[in-house]
Amino acid sequence: MVKTYVGHRIIHLESVDSTNNYVAKLKNEGKIGSGAVILSDIQTDGRGQRANKWQSNPFENLTFSFLLEPSFVNNISSITINHCVSLALLNFLATFKINARIKWPNDIYVDTRKIAGILIENSFKSGSINYSVIGIGININQTEFNKITATSLREITGKSFNLKSVLFEIIYHLNLRLDAFTSTSSEKIKDHYDACLWKINEPVRFQFNDNLTRGIIRGTDEQGNILIEQTEELVTFRNGEIKLEITD
Repeated sequence: MVKTYVGHRIIHLESVDSTNNYVAKLKNEGKIGSGAVILSDIQTDGRGQRANKWQSNPFENLTFSFLLEPSFVNNISSITINHCVSLALLNFLATFKINARIKWPNDIYVDTRKIAGILIENSFKSGSINYSVIGIGININQTEFNKITATSLREITGKSFNLKSVLFEIIYHLNLRLDAFTSTSSEKIKDHYDACLWKINEPVRFQFNDNLTRGIIRGTDEQGNILIEQTEELVTFRNGEIKLEITD
């Protein structure tokens, strides 16, 4: 039987500025524990990586966050949390025969279109992670994206979905992945994550120091940095240092 690491408690809000902010607030007030989920129909100030905004039509998609205390999951590291959450979303999408990939570090793409994003924020105490707040935005029923290069479950499958049912399915896959961590080494999980990277072992273009350059993605290191081969040399880049270009 799979242990419930996430979802034993779900709080459903109609509107909030940011589900990540709300989880952190409740945690600091001592009102929730590890695994609690905050779901909101509307996010007025949803956030993505590097201060980007997460744009989502109200009542059409899933925007939720959950609290995870590393001690509750065999002292899992922040890097492995990212690996497990990213892979759980791929597993969920695979149930619809959708071959999604992880655009480093934690966006989920179907070909050249974004379908989901993850934002992990860590709180530290005495030099160690005290808890992590994991935010997930995934496009479910939205079909109009204006100028954003994105897609959704409905756009791909042609079907509409009950959002709460989808949430329960995603939570199931999150629990499967976290449970697997208790019997699998973090190195094996990292290897699986690397194998699922968008454009792995393929040439890519990316922005670095305001310059457009090229290389071949070879994977990630133990700190979660991306490894890109350039002129037969493996170069390490931290999150935020480069911006991968999305091209057809």
